[in-house]
Amino acid sequence: MIKSDGDYVEIYRTRQGAVPVLVGRLNRAGRTIVEGLDGKHTIEDLARDLLAVSGRPPQSAESAAGTVAAFVAELAAAGLLATPFYATIERAEFTA
Repeated sequence: MIKSDGDYVEIYRTRQGAVPVLVGRLNRAGRTIVEGLDGKHTIEDLARDLLAVSGRPPQSAESAAGTVAAFVAELAAAGLLATPFYATIERAEFTA
């Protein structure tokens, strides 16, 4: 269960018949990532969204993709994703 108070998002773990337990509070960057976890966006899409929210330059995309992937992995490890996720981050090699 997710609740929003505007700037922050609170994530609750719910079990049938139990009281929801707060497991995390996300800032705007975390919220941007969580809202994009809909099965339609790639890690790279979420990284671009994160850069737009944070105001960082597009040249930071590779670093942002790593940050997004690590955050999604933490959510999965905490059991906060409804279904298993699979992400592949490909690094393009360029030669001159």
